[in-house]
Amino acid sequence: LHPTRSTLQGVGYVLHRTSMAFEVFDDVAFYWFLMAVMVVVIVPISYSFLSTIQWRVIPNWTRLLSSCKEKVDRQDRERRKEMVSKLFGWRGIGFVSSWVIFLTLLMRLTTMQGEEMYSFNPYKILEVEEGSTPTEIKKAYRKMSLVYHPDKCQEEKCGDKFIKIAKAYDVLTNDATRENYEKYGNPDGYHGTSVTIGLPSWLTNKENELAILVAYFVVLIVVIPVVVGLWWRNSSKFLEDGVMQSTAFRFYRQVQEHTAAKFMPGILASAVEFCEGVPCKREQADDLGKLHKRVQEHFVKNQGDLNNDIMKVKTLLYAHLLREEIPPSLQADMEVVLQHAHRLLNGLLNIVMEQRFVTATMNVIEFSQLLTQALWFHENMLLQLPHFDMQQVNKVMRLLNSAKAEKSSANPIVRLKELGGDKRREALKALSEEQHNDVDIYLNNFPDIEISYDAKVEDEEDVQEGDVLNLTVKIERKHLQEDPGWVDSDEEEDEPDEAIFEKQLAEYEEGTEEYDTKKEELMDEWRDADFDRQKKK
Repeated sequence: LHPTRSTLQGVGYVLHRTSMAFEVFDDVAFYWFLMAVMVVVIVPISYSFLSTIQWRVIPNWTRLLSSCKEKVDRQDRERRKEMVSKLFGWRGIGFVSSWVIFLTLLMRLTTMQGEEMYSFNPYKILEVEEGSTPTEIKKAYRKMSLVYHPDKCQEEKCGDKFIKIAKAYDVLTNDATRENYEKYGNPDGYHGTSVTIGLPSWLTNKENELAILVAYFVVLIVVIPVVVGLWWRNSSKFLEDGVMQSTAFRFYRQVQEHTAAKFMPGILASAVEFCEGVPCKREQADDLGKLHKRVQEHFVKNQGDLNNDIMKVKTLLYAHLLREEIPPSLQADMEVVLQHAHRLLNGLLNIVMEQRFVTATMNVIEFSQLLTQALWFHENMLLQLPHFDMQQVNKVMRLLNSAKAEKSSANPIVRLKELGGDKRREALKALSEEQHNDVDIYLNNFPDIEISYDAKVEDEEDVQEGDVLNLTVKIERKHLQEDPGWVDSDEEEDEPDEAIFEKQLAEYEEGTEEYDTKKEELMDEWRDADFDRQKKK
């Protein structure tokens, strides 16, 4: 044996004996350490990956429309394709690889279930009782040497076992080291320490020292700074609402207090996201030029009309609002524009609201609605309905105008719903029954909202200048089905019936200070519980 170093390869222990201590590098402890580290890594990675997967189809009444069948099929294909792409993305690869590593470590630990984290116990190694006499120790040593000595046993585990046997014998046959071990649990005595290090034994191999230092240098000096720098560089480009800062600056420069809705397509088209995501391409020039000619007469000049990329997106937005047919070469770009449009409009909405531009705020909201339904400014709302074109719109308007309506200015869609399906089918005989069923589904799900408000000063009947005004707005969505468990807040009691506290207050005399205090405590508990119920509702 080397006087200062012994290598136990079978179980993976490396003992360094110095004048001060024993240091034990334990492979089993290292695997437990890695398991703990992997659990810390797996939890956020698994959450990050699984939270992005859409496991089920989100309920959507438009899936019932026959006119949306092609769209629904395309969305289902895209959803399946997206799930596969996410599996092979960085989140998916990290999720799979982390679980593979974790299960590999778990299997490795299972094979090591007979091995324990190393603790140097010479009595246990020689299989003798503590306090054994030198004769008994020598007898045990000879007996085990006959079995595990390298001359008697050629297996690798025998050599490792004999190294430990010899070390234990040296400790127990030396009076000083034996006394130190029995007193302090360490052959070196009180001044030494016995440390089990949860690191693999190959770290102590001199042949690996250079590779370990290089790997440590690369990870600490190169990999971590590069990853953090790339993350910061990318995240610093965006605001909290996900809009690029350069895009927000362009929006801010163009929007004003009275910016009309007709200017919104040009403002939206100036987003940097579109310039980078759907730039002009040479092979699209002919189709884009033809599409531009079809919508050019409706164009409104914007301050942001700076380059061809912005004009391309503006042309696509105008074509969408005017329901012009999009050439195949531009359909992919059209999908990208529509995919990001509402997120960017939300960023534009935040800007105008921060500036307190009321008119511009209303116009942004209006344009968002028009973009959703692909409607041109001030067009008839009936064009939102499935299978409706101007021919059907004109027939319905004549029908509505001839019918007696209490409010001639009411929403035509609401009036058409109130008219009933039979009269509508009689007027629109060109539509098939399947198409009429689509119209029925749409009308049943069309929002019917009633808004009411109440403005008052608390504990005051009159409102004076400078008072703090409490504004309560109530929005009722009448088109939704009734919830049998719902209780209108106006019908609920603000305060509980004191009779429910009779048992709790029975031991107190009514009118005393203790009675009033206990009653108020019970009332507060009821209010807190009622607040939680309302919050859940």
